[in-house]
Amino acid sequence: MSRQQSFNFQTFLDYSSVGNMQERKAIVQAIQHWQPIKKGTSIVSEAYRCAINDVVADEKINQFIQNQPHLKPQVITKLIEALEAIQLTIAHTPTFEEEKQRCRQFESIPNNETIHQRLLNTSEVLTTEDIKSYIAKEETLNNQPKLNQDNALKALHQKMIKHWSKLFKATKKESSQSDLAIKLKAQGIKDSTEKEEKLLNGFKSLTLEGFKDKMESYPYFKRFLKQHYPKDYIVIHYERQFKKIMETALEVDVKKRATLRKDFHKAWVEKINIEILSKQIQRIDKERKEAIQALYSKIDDIYEILKLLQPFVYDTTNFGRLWDLSLSDIRATDLSLLQDYAKLLNAIKI
Repeated sequence: MSRQQSFNFQTFLDYSSVGNMQERKAIVQAIQHWQPIKKGTSIVSEAYRCAINDVVADEKINQFIQNQPHLKPQVITKLIEALEAIQLTIAHTPTFEEEKQRCRQFESIPNNETIHQRLLNTSEVLTTEDIKSYIAKEETLNNQPKLNQDNALKALHQKMIKHWSKLFKATKKESSQSDLAIKLKAQGIKDSTEKEEKLLNGFKSLTLEGFKDKMESYPYFKRFLKQHYPKDYIVIHYERQFKKIMETALEVDVKKRATLRKDFHKAWVEKINIEILSKQIQRIDKERKEAIQALYSKIDDIYEILKLLQPFVYDTTNFGRLWDLSLSDIRATDLSLLQDYAKLLNAIKI
């Protein structure tokens, strides 16, 4: 059987690089039945499925096959060529090996901000926002121990203020009711509570660094508290807490750091895979469109030739039939044109 009469599917099954044997069998079945493949109902890959559907469901191509059924094998040949071009496209799609290497390096080298920064900055798939977001999270994690220490010191400062204020309130009430306080006030002399109130207000207004400085040194407020409230041990008690907070090692949470890096690495790998898939889709779409356009162009060429041959050929629906010379007056026709058409037909292949 000639190529014009059939297409050798066995050769396609045995030697084509398209998919695997099972996939090729499914493709052959779809083409033989000349029906689109429904999504999710076949083992045929999406790239091949769409290319097959583009052709078998195309109105212009189907009209051509209906008019020229003997040329269907050539259409099938072009479809198979398109599938093989798609396979070649998939095989030659950029694999981003250098990017994958950067990603593996990032995962395998722990706690080296210099190397990590270089790997991130040379990435082909990570956006500026991706990098900024990761760095911000890493900085937050690195700063968390210091932040925890600062919060603990602030809480200690507030405890001391609250404790001192309570003691001062009781002292002020007691002092204001004493005979000495009444006499001093009558003479316009300030009592000791006014000095303490000023000292307390100054302590309340301390910044975090100011509080740390006051606790690490031995300023007047410490001497004052020890002298006026020896039974409450206010200085000794809080000095111990302060020392404990300051001596706590500022270590980053190892588990949280590992989780952060693991999550970012996973997102990076996904971006690489998406980029590879995107490149494949772009190239495959290009191959599919070019295949359809090539078929359209050949179909238009054949229809044009058939139009020119009408004065000579009785039935142009099948080039294999004999001409019926009695139905066309070729005596008044330039036969040299017929020879030119024959050469042109021989040259045109779908």
